[in-house]
Amino acid sequence: MLSKRILEYVSGNKLFEGIDPGMLVHLDEKLFRERTCPIGEVILEQGSVAKEIVLIVSGEVSITKKMTGDREVFITKRKNNEFIGEMSLIGDEARSATANCTLMTKLLIINKNDFFSICDLFPKLRDNLAKTIAVRLRESDERRTSEISKYTKLFELHQKINSQKKELERLNEKLALQNMKLIKAQEEIILLEQKNAIMAMAVTVNHEINQPLSILKGFFHLLKQTLDENSLTEKQRDIFKKTDAAFERIHVILKKYSSSKSTHFAEYCGDVKMVIFEEGRDRK
Repeated sequence: MLSKRILEYVSGNKLFEGIDPGMLVHLDEKLFRERTCPIGEVILEQGSVAKEIVLIVSGEVSITKKMTGDREVFITKRKNNEFIGEMSLIGDEARSATANCTLMTKLLIINKNDFFSICDLFPKLRDNLAKTIAVRLRESDERRTSEISKYTKLFELHQKINSQKKELERLNEKLALQNMKLIKAQEEIILLEQKNAIMAMAVTVNHEINQPLSILKGFFHLLKQTLDENSLTEKQRDIFKKTDAAFERIHVILKKYSSSKSTHFAEYCGDVKMVIFEEGRDRK
């Protein structure tokens, strides 16, 4: 938002003529750079790249042009509430003249990109520019009236390019967001595939081990039946008991693997992880 002082400078300039100060006040003050120049200081130099438009707050600026043989010709003077540098900025060409201060001068400077952004917000600026360019071309008598159309079209082209640039930036941001979503979805698919592979392996292990385990368990019980239980020592009974418990433990683990509905990874040792099978629940 503009301070009261900067708002007064901006709204009083011919470039912003006819635009409600109540609307201008909402502009970001960072768009305008203040500069105070002593007598003789060059503001714009002939042949330099046009990167900004300059609002004259107070003081006086002389416009001169170097001709063949380094002859310098006076063109005009610009004073309070006028602006300079618009033709080269819109035409996207080198400065055609030099501007230097003939009095202590206070300026507000707007860089090229910010200027076209402001024009997007206030179309009235285009009318003010066209009117000023027309007057200055007539005053200088250096160009034909048809060049007014040229500068107007160039200005409109710059506005269009600026708008397209903003739209491209918006689309790039949208594309970046979609790309992040795609990467996340791919990661989820990979994780799901890993879990499905683990579940398939668990079912396979259960199928491959269950049959030989049942045979071992059956032979073990047949062996027990061939022995006289009363003749067994305490140590033998303990071995049989632990073996039965081991068979039961293997059975429980295989059942858990086959009925598991989901898995997750847990830390085991160093970089090695282990798979945790979560027991399945009956659906109601």
